[in-house]
Amino acid sequence: MATKKAAAGTGRTPAEQRGPSTEASVIGAASRSGSRAVPTRLRKLFRAADAPSTPRDTFIPPPGRPIWLAGDRRGVLLLHGFTGVPEDMGHLARTLSSLGLTVSVPRLPGHGTNAADFLSTGWRDWLRHSIDSFLDLRSRCESVSIGGLSMGGVLALILASMFEVERIALFAPAVVNSDRRILLTPLLKWFADRRERVDRKEYRDPGYQALAPEYWHYEWIGPAASLLKLQRIARRRLHDVSAPILTFVSRGDRSVPVEAADIVERRTASSVCRTVVLEDSEHTITNGVAKERVARETSTWFAGESG
Repeated sequence: MATKKAAAGTGRTPAEQRGPSTEASVIGAASRSGSRAVPTRLRKLFRAADAPSTPRDTFIPPPGRPIWLAGDRRGVLLLHGFTGVPEDMGHLARTLSSLGLTVSVPRLPGHGTNAADFLSTGWRDWLRHSIDSFLDLRSRCESVSIGGLSMGGVLALILASMFEVERIALFAPAVVNSDRRILLTPLLKWFADRRERVDRKEYRDPGYQALAPEYWHYEWIGPAASLLKLQRIARRRLHDVSAPILTFVSRGDRSVPVEAADIVERRTASSVCRTVVLEDSEHTITNGVAKERVARETSTWFAGESG
């Protein structure tokens, strides 16, 4: 099993500073919660049946809309991360499309809309939609490769353990978190859904501006328990993953540690695992300071010209 490591990236872009897939900042103590409302999960205990809780005026800004780029019979499914949006994979998707590949970037349920919609979903919804998106793409293409950012990388590994895939590309795969407090979320979710962040960031894009107060102004507790469930499912199934794997991690990522690549390499059955270690890229590797390099090397990987 050959492993290649490389470093790249200097400086930071506004997109890199955003880091919408904020798995590392998912919890705070329940007593510090910014909301005194009864958590969604606790309210559900007292309902005979749950009506859909998506607000009537729900709107999807451009960054949250699914991306479909038609091409040849080689398909690539790209999955965004926790609280992320399809546009986090947009640059990579357009680069792959320029090579003639058919690219699908679905919007995971509850993402790219609003907080109430997000809280009405969980790991079953995210996994089921990923499976359906894979099956839809496979019905159109002769082969399908999968790429995933953060939680999207976890979903990609689960899919690869279930179905035959051509190749896999992982970007800061959240098989492990830098912030180990996520382990407490199965308990804390009964006391609080979320708490307000103190380190809010500013965004220039109007679409991201609309989404920020719905997602990135909070640390999510209840939904993080669903992320933890997906992580555990993925780790249990890694031995069933045999497709060639390219993994990008970064020393500048405060959410997913570099050791995530080692876990993927050691525990999967893949005979070809290649790791690229970036230096300055933050969590949203596909849309940060190293996005050009990431897109270039991923395109070469999916085209079967490396590894």
